[in-house]
Amino acid sequence: MIDKHLVKITLRPFLYALFISIGFFGLILTLEFSDGRSFIPMSVILYVLVAFELYSTANHYHIFHKKNTDAVYEFEDHRIIQYAHHAILPTMLYIGLVLFLFYHNEPSLYFLILLTTFVLFFILFENIHSFYKHKFSLNKSTHYIYDIVTIVLTFLSSAGLLELNSNTSAKTSSLFIVFISILVILNLLTISRHLITKSTFIGAIVTSIMLGVIFYLNTFGFVSTLLLAFIVAVIEYGFISVINELLDGKDVSKEEILEYLILVMLLTSLVLLNIS
Repeated sequence: MIDKHLVKITLRPFLYALFISIGFFGLILTLEFSDGRSFIPMSVILYVLVAFELYSTANHYHIFHKKNTDAVYEFEDHRIIQYAHHAILPTMLYIGLVLFLFYHNEPSLYFLILLTTFVLFFILFENIHSFYKHKFSLNKSTHYIYDIVTIVLTFLSSAGLLELNSNTSAKTSSLFIVFISILVILNLLTISRHLITKSTFIGAIVTSIMLGVIFYLNTFGFVSTLLLAFIVAVIEYGFISVINELLDGKDVSKEEILEYLILVMLLTSLVLLNIS
């Protein structure tokens, strides 16, 4: 028998994720059966729904726990994490999905885009609700959800900006700066759950710049957009894996570092083979 408490927890995130997915289906219809002029206005309206869910959830639980001084104290401790994971990340995810849909409006990808939209927003909303319901406490396993969203977002951002470079008059240097900024934000989101140390901060910046250079080199059209976006996402996955092990107090062995370096070399070779 299904636990009634569980149903109450999951129903709202499920419905909002479903509404957003239906909204994306409307965006698909706009691209398929019109000239696309209403795509941007519809995207803005749909984002209002995302923002309303994020704001109303935070406001509801903040009022609910207002009389609990311990909960408010914990909330103050995690305010940066709240803004990062409950505002910036969902917003960037939404923009990434919209960009990807606009530049890859192929019927064969529609179902995958809708499914990805629903699943990611559902687990994101559910996790946010869980954070507030448990008096602003963070579950250690929570980072896996945000890491998955971050990796997918890295892929979407890479693909979207590369297509933007190919299809508009946007300057490569400007997009390069935007891409670096996005990666820095994503990497800092990864380590924001813990104390940001000098080594993790430098690692985030260096990884972002390395991926940015790969992005910049490909603006000349050497490799297909989706292939490069996939490569960047995999390298980002390697960075997140190392950071998580370090922040969990684990030692990263030389063998593990070597594995990640080999992965980077293999992906670089894949790029070079495509160029030749």
